[in-house]
Amino acid sequence: MKYNFYIISIFFFSLILPAIDATTEDGKKVILHNDGTWKFENPAENAKFNLVEFKGARFESHEKNYAREENPNAHIRAFFQFQNNSDRKIVAIRYKFSLVDPFDEVLYYSIVKDNVIINAGETSKMDTYYYFEDTFQKDDTYDIIIDPVLSNNLRAKVKIMMIVFENGTKVKYN
Repeated sequence: MKYNFYIISIFFFSLILPAIDATTEDGKKVILHNDGTWKFENPAENAKFNLVEFKGARFESHEKNYAREENPNAHIRAFFQFQNNSDRKIVAIRYKFSLVDPFDEVLYYSIVKDNVIINAGETSKMDTYYYFEDTFQKDDTYDIIIDPVLSNNLRAKVKIMMIVFENGTKVKYN
């Protein structure tokens, strides 16, 4: 019976603990709740944070094919997908992406201005791609990322920098 008292006491004590104020690496204030959730202290940051999100990336490897008129050399295609969580149409996104190996080492990175149209509440189509061609130069981007692509271990990390809505409104992220 003594143990039940301790368990019940710990349970009730955890319910009355206040939320914890914290600061992110980039200096934004957040509130950490006991249930594992969090939110920005500033409601405007909360709203901005959820407007668009990176959903994932897909990578395709294409072998050299002289019968193919367009892109006969071996190449890799990288497709990125975003979700528009806002109630307005997004017409452009600027973001930084890094291609990382299983050890989280950055193999390649770029800052992109993508004129993509994503209707409110929808996910972008994966119909455009980034192209990395085998240039036959030592340690070109293709050579660096081909092995992780073939082993299905290449990942993309994306940081949204700015979004532009159809009406011209721009939302900048730090």
